[in-house]
Amino acid sequence: MRLDSFKHFKTDMYFGIVKSFLAYHPVNTGTKTVFLTFDDGPEPGITEFVLEQLALHQAKATFFCCGCNVAAHPDLYDRLMAEGHAVGNHTYSHLYGPETEPRHYADDVRKCDEILSTSTILFRPPWGILNFWEMFLLRKKRIVLWDVESGDVRPDVELTSILADIDAHTAKGQGIVLFHFSKEHEQRTRLLLPAILEHCTIKGYSFETL
Repeated sequence: MRLDSFKHFKTDMYFGIVKSFLAYHPVNTGTKTVFLTFDDGPEPGITEFVLEQLALHQAKATFFCCGCNVAAHPDLYDRLMAEGHAVGNHTYSHLYGPETEPRHYADDVRKCDEILSTSTILFRPPWGILNFWEMFLLRKKRIVLWDVESGDVRPDVELTSILADIDAHTAKGQGIVLFHFSKEHEQRTRLLLPAILEHCTIKGYSFETL
């Protein structure tokens, strides 16, 4: 097996195991609910855009913040909190779990906790993966993954496919949707978020925080 193929295999294996057995799944209330989640920020420009779009649809979301970006842009963090959104920990330095020494990884998560102005047990590992020793060290955290990718990191994915995926999950009652609020993916997020919000609003889905 080629090295890059093995790394993809390991990533998929970790993600699948964590999602199936260890990740948090909201209680299914029977209502069609969309949990919008945003990773990596806050960063200027895109954060304001996301908040404005959410406000237009009276939608609440959960923001998984990197501590380094909270430190750099505390005003944006304070704004999303003031507007009634939930926050979670996304490590301080956006570390890749499988290639990080576990205790260093756990320390980075704690560093992020210290800078967040609210106590939260919600945690999303960058890229959705961490190794089993890191899971043990962070066992008091509630690991949150996702059901649907918004496509803001995947220019090859069509909007119609994303909307169909959201509909398939909400048909079962609910779905967690992954977005980003970072400069790196800003162009696609600006394109997709309004369309997805409009679609979910027309469908009558409710927007809730985790």
